[in-house]
Amino acid sequence: MSRAVMLQAQEAFFMLRERRLMVAVLERQLALARQLVDGAAARYAGGTGQQADVLRAEVEAARVVA
Repeated sequence: MSRAVMLQAQEAFFMLRERRLMVAVLERQLALARQLVDGAAARYAGGTGQQADVLRAEVEAARVVA
């Protein structure tokens, strides 16, 4: 196997690894954002929160998805 092919294979491996790690991070961020939406919605439904808090949390969750 030539050195160039070996380097390309290594580069592809590490790029794949990095992307998989990024997917895991984004999944955790989305889960947290959804929890924040749920919490804000529960506070609003219970009369202790504001609708603006729910909307703000929903915007942040949408940013994670985008």
